[in-house]
Amino acid sequence: SSRIADHGVQNPGILSALTMSISTDWRIPSAAQLLKEVSTGTTESTISEEAQFRRGGVLMAANDFTEAEQTLREFIVKFPQSGRLVEAQAQLVTALARQNRCQDALNLMERIPGSALESLSQEMRASLTYEQAWCLNELGEISKAGIAYEELLASTKNLALFSHAALNLAGMEASAGHHDRAAELLSDLLE
Repeated sequence: SSRIADHGVQNPGILSALTMSISTDWRIPSAAQLLKEVSTGTTESTISEEAQFRRGGVLMAANDFTEAEQTLREFIVKFPQSGRLVEAQAQLVTALARQNRCQDALNLMERIPGSALESLSQEMRASLTYEQAWCLNELGEISKAGIAYEELLASTKNLALFSHAALNLAGMEASAGHHDRAAELLSDLLE
C-alpha cells in the first residue's frame, strides 16, 4: 500500500491538493492508482469516499471510461448517501455515453431526479445535456436530439460545448435539408 494510505490521510483537502499536483497528463495513471490505494487503505469513511470520487474524475480525465464506469458504480453503491452522489451519477452518464452505451446513459439520466440535477453546476448540467443530445442522435431520435442541442445552445457559456453542439446540430440540419438553419448555426461559430 502507499505511504499516504499507511499514514492515514485525515484531511480531504489534502486529497484535493494531491490529486491536482499529480494529475498532469503524464501522471494520471499514478494519481488513479494512488487514489485507489487511499480509498481502500483507510478506515476513515470520509477519506475513502473522497478518494474514490476523485479517482473516478481522474479516470474520466484520462479517457479511461471503462475503469471510470467501474469506479463510479462502486462509489454509488458504497456511498448512496454521499453529497457527491449526483455528481458521480452525472460522470457515470458521461462514461457510458463515451463508451457508446447510449441507451444505458439515457436510462441513468432518467433515474436522476430533476431536483437533484438542479443541484449540479451549470457546466455539469450543460455537459449532461450535450451527452443526452449526442446519445439521442446516435439512437436515431433526431427531433429529440435537436431539441436538446437547441436547449444547450441557449443556455451554455462553455465555448467548447457550444461549438460541438452547434456543429452537431448544423450537421443534423443539413442532413434534413435545412441548409439555411445549418448555415446560421455555422455562422454563429464564426462570431
